[in-house]
Amino acid sequence: PSRSTGINTASWPRADVIYVPGDLSAGKEEARDENGRVLPSQRISTGELAVDAGEVPPFGVKSFSLHQGDPHPVGSARVDGLTLSNDKVVVEVDSSTGFIKRFYSHVLQRELSDTAKKFNRLLYVRGTDSATTFPMRVVKIVPGERGGLLASLVIIGKVPSCEEYECELRLSGDRDRLEIIHRLNKIPVREKESIHIAFPFSTDLHEIRYDVPGAIVRPEKDQLSGSCKNFFSVQGFVDASNPAWGVTMATPDTPLMEFGVITAEQPWRETVAAGNEVFSYVMNNYWHTNFK
Repeated sequence: PSRSTGINTASWPRADVIYVPGDLSAGKEEARDENGRVLPSQRISTGELAVDAGEVPPFGVKSFSLHQGDPHPVGSARVDGLTLSNDKVVVEVDSSTGFIKRFYSHVLQRELSDTAKKFNRLLYVRGTDSATTFPMRVVKIVPGERGGLLASLVIIGKVPSCEEYECELRLSGDRDRLEIIHRLNKIPVREKESIHIAFPFSTDLHEIRYDVPGAIVRPEKDQLSGSCKNFFSVQGFVDASNPAWGVTMATPDTPLMEFGVITAEQPWRETVAAGNEVFSYVMNNYWHTNFK
């Protein structure tokens, strides 16, 4: 059998899905842990083998082996039309826009997003006036991974200044977590432009926090006078919460965020924009010095 290893570099226990490349897992779809127990596994559309490695201890290592045999796509993740769900989360996509119109937690029995707005809303700004935005135009919405261990919906759309665009919404097993993957094939535009993705959290969540190296920051309250309030550099996450519950958004690839409204090219702000809508500031072409 082939052997693979999951390494947890964090200081807390982690349980997650590991993706084994297709050339390393070809013909071997049954995964077993160090004790010979069969692990949930599923061959996905990329050719990779998804394996639920279970919990890996802090700074720990967990090995598993791959054997000839059938995969075991155990889990409640499923796709039904424009709805992606498992036993803990329900995500419903709007057919006309491709944005998320419902993001519901069975665990909390609450809507996690502001249902009056569209969650995961991609906006393109041509020029520097953020009042003029162009939304993604949906082309089609198709099932991605079929479910069990991994289920997903793929939204294929047209975005100005992009050759190709798709967004994959993914649920794994029975976890109360939604993974959002945006893939943009960008055209090299020299004029001023920017792309933002809006995440309007539930209006019940009044406190926004984000992390920087060594600290947690509340915009406005924990900032020194004169700090930048047009956009924020995030180390790893943004959290929207109240004393009873909240939602944490991890930001592994997009460290710039805007809070309340799109504010990047507005005049220097003295205060943070009100509201609990968070914008992922994906890219811009606003460099003002001697090259583009």
